[in-house]
Amino acid sequence: MKNELKQTERTDLALKKLTAQVARVADMLEKQNRIKRKFFLGLMFGLGTALGASVIASLLVISLSRLFSLAGIDSLIIGDDTVKTFEQQIKLQTPQE
Repeated sequence: MKNELKQTERTDLALKKLTAQVARVADMLEKQNRIKRKFFLGLMFGLGTALGASVIASLLVISLSRLFSLAGIDSLIIGDDTVKTFEQQIKLQTPQE
């Protein structure tokens, strides 16, 4: 009889602990599922993605342009005729004194 009583008390205690844990999980899920929170997190994710991609793309472009100009590849890519045309256009558009 005493064994059954102790077993029942242990079961009741375990059930109370389990109930408290389930309630805590339910509260956390309720907080996570709020619409304002989801909207804010989505906004921050989108903003972070856009800024990160912009930084990475600009670093890549800067690195490649410096690499090409150091190696002398830029004149091969653009071509001497194009460079001369740009220089002529700049001279024509620059005010003469």
